[in-house]
Amino acid sequence: MTKKWLNFALKFVVSASLIGFIAANFDMGFSVRLLKNIEVIFLMPAALLFLFLLINNAVRWGIVMRAIEAPLSFTKTFRLLYIGIFFNQTLPSAIGGDVVRMYLARKEGLTLQGAINGVMLERVVTLMGLILLVVVTQN
Repeated sequence: MTKKWLNFALKFVVSASLIGFIAANFDMGFSVRLLKNIEVIFLMPAALLFLFLLINNAVRWGIVMRAIEAPLSFTKTFRLLYIGIFFNQTLPSAIGGDVVRMYLARKEGLTLQGAINGVMLERVVTLMGLILLVVVTQN
């Protein structure tokens, strides 16, 4: 019981510290002015595109995980991917989210090898797709 409580307390302190740091350095007035001037007609397509990309990425990672015989359900894949994207955006390195995804996939019952291979192979597939996109769109 105390280990669970200490884990929660550590998470709470880290989260509160990060939120406090952001709040202290955030210009709320400027953000409110920007939000007042936003046009919903332009926001909706962006939100739909973002949702489409999340679903696409979750499907891609799910296909990779099934290919290496380490399947996760779509909801777990989507959730872990979204958490990973959050950490990719908030941590100072681009691989922090991948490490979080590996850790969480391991907690979901995958072997360490399956978790690492799944995330790394998904990154390779993404890179191959980007290279293919560049090759196809060249003049």
